[in-house]
Amino acid sequence: CVQVAAIAAWLAGRLDPAKAGPVDLELVRRGSLLHDLGKVRDVTNLHGVAGAVLGRALGVPEPVLGCIEKHVRHGPPAEDARGYGLPPLDFGFTRLEERIVSYADKLADVLAAGLAASAGEAHRRLPEILRQRPGLAKDEATEARYLASRELFSTWMAS
Repeated sequence: CVQVAAIAAWLAGRLDPAKAGPVDLELVRRGSLLHDLGKVRDVTNLHGVAGAVLGRALGVPEPVLGCIEKHVRHGPPAEDARGYGLPPLDFGFTRLEERIVSYADKLADVLAAGLAASAGEAHRRLPEILRQRPGLAKDEATEARYLASRELFSTWMAS
C-alpha cells in the first residue's frame, strides 16, 4: 500500500490540471494506503467490497471508500461485476482519484513482478507487459479498462 501511494503520488504529480482537472492529493494518499483494507477479511475479488464495509464501520470518509471499493478489476461496470463475483453494482470510477489509485495498484503489480524498473517504465510499457503477462490484467475487459486509463493519463501528463 505504501508503494501504491508513492506511485499514485508520482502519477498525480505528472498530470496537467488544465487537462485532467484538479487532483485531491490527500484523497489519493488515503485511498492508496487503505485500498487493500478488505484483505484483512477477504483476499478474493470481494476484498474491495469488504474493505468498504470495514471502512464505513471505522468512519472512513466516503471518497476514500470509493477508492477502496472500486479498485478491484479497475472499476468494472455492473454488467461485468457479477462475472467477477462482485455484487451487481456499477463500480465505475466517479472520481479521478479512484482511477489514479487503481491504476497505481496495477503499476505496483508490474514492479513487484520485476517487469519494469520504475513506475514510469511500467506506465510506458503497460500494453506490452499485459500482452506478455495476461494474468496481470485478469481478463480482456479488465485489460481494456487499464489500457484506457493509461491512454487518458498519457494524454493528461504535463509536457
